[in-house]
Amino acid sequence: MNCVAGRKFLALVMLLNLTACADAPIPMRKPFAKPVSSQAPIELGGELTLKGSEYNAWFALRDDKGKLWRLESDDGKLLQQLRAWQNRRVKVVGLPLPKMLVDRLKIISVAPE
Repeated sequence: MNCVAGRKFLALVMLLNLTACADAPIPMRKPFAKPVSSQAPIELGGELTLKGSEYNAWFALRDDKGKLWRLESDDGKLLQQLRAWQNRRVKVVGLPLPKMLVDRLKIISVAPE
């Protein structure tokens, strides 16, 4: 087979392959988790701890059922309160966020028990 015929054959195979892919059905995606605003706030009580290394540390709450929650907040004042109450029992009110390895909670308020 000469070089020109080989290229034409290769182009034909690629063209047939592309048309076969074009007819394949697109798989349906699962719907995303409910937005935070549509969920009601929940109240949890448990022990507040700091997880991870200093560079990538995050606050966690181990509730009374043994479930671990990652606590998240954009409020610097609230994060300072969490740091002060570390390794103590606290009561947290927050909005559940979509799960990413662990359950997450966007904090509305926190107080020591």
